[in-house]
Amino acid sequence: LKDLRKKWTKLENTKNGGLEITDAFFIKKDNGLLKIWFKDIYLISSDHVYLNIHSINNKPQQIRMSVGSMQELLPDFFFKANRGSLINLNYLEQIFSQHIIVNKIEVQIPKSYRVQLIKLVKIAK
Repeated sequence: LKDLRKKWTKLENTKNGGLEITDAFFIKKDNGLLKIWFKDIYLISSDHVYLNIHSINNKPQQIRMSVGSMQELLPDFFFKANRGSLINLNYLEQIFSQHIIVNKIEVQIPKSYRVQLIKLVKIAK
C-alpha cells in the first residue's frame, strides 16, 4: 500500500507527524472535492474575487480565493506574471516585451515582472 501511494500522490511528513499531499490540492466541486495536480495547471487568472484555474485535463475551474492565498499553496515552478495571473513555468512558450505565451494563451506581463522572469529562465547564446 505504501508503494502505491508513492506512485499516485507525493506525500510528505508534517511537523506534527501527519502526512500532507504536496503535488496537488483539492477544490470544492459538486458536493465533493476535486483533485487538481500542480503539474497540470498552466494558468491561474483572477476574475474579481474568483480565480480561474486552467489545467490541461479539465475545463477551467472557478474558486473563490485571492491570488496571494493561492500563490502560498503553489510550488516554486509557478510565477506571478501580473497582479492577477500565476503561470506554471513548465508551460511558458515565449516571452515578449509586454506579454508572454503560456500553453498558447497570451498573458500580459509588466516590465518589472518580465525582468524577474528573465532572471529565472536560461537563455542560450
